[in-house]
Amino acid sequence: MAKKAKTVTATTIKTRDDLENVFGEYAREVIELDRLTVQMELEIAAVRKKYEEPMTACKEVGDALFSDLNAYAALHPEAFGDRRSLDLLHGTLGFRTCPPKVLQIPGVKVDHTLAAIAAQGLAGELIRIKRELDKDAVLARVAQARDRGPEAAARVAAELAAVGLRVEQGELFYAEPKRENGGVR
Repeated sequence: MAKKAKTVTATTIKTRDDLENVFGEYAREVIELDRLTVQMELEIAAVRKKYEEPMTACKEVGDALFSDLNAYAALHPEAFGDRRSLDLLHGTLGFRTCPPKVLQIPGVKVDHTLAAIAAQGLAGELIRIKRELDKDAVLARVAQARDRGPEAAARVAAELAAVGLRVEQGELFYAEPKRENGGVR
């Protein structure tokens, strides 16, 4: 049966002792969650180990039988007639047409292909160039401007705003229980 969450608000916590008590309850729950997670992972690992060997055996036999079925289909195209699949008592086997894909010819490097496309004047048609905002460069520019002083920082902020950008830094609240030695007394 699940626990019902106890609601504590900022108006409930009035003193340092109240704060310590609430944090202690929070720490106990976090540590209990850690303990339950470890216990669950151990049980899952035990179940996985129990089934690992028989599942591996099934996979190996299944893979070998699949290879045999594939070989039969490749060697006996007449069994399919004018169809791409063959209905059998226990299922269907056949060939699915995959979407076309572009592959490098073995031994030919991508750089060679790109240079050859450019030499034939097809770069505009066959070569894609991805343009994206270099956020690291923007952050570096802002940091450099801050180092030079408030006027430089304001100038860079105005430049960024003119192109639709701004740099902001948020802050996240955290509550980190002490986990060493069982954590909570």
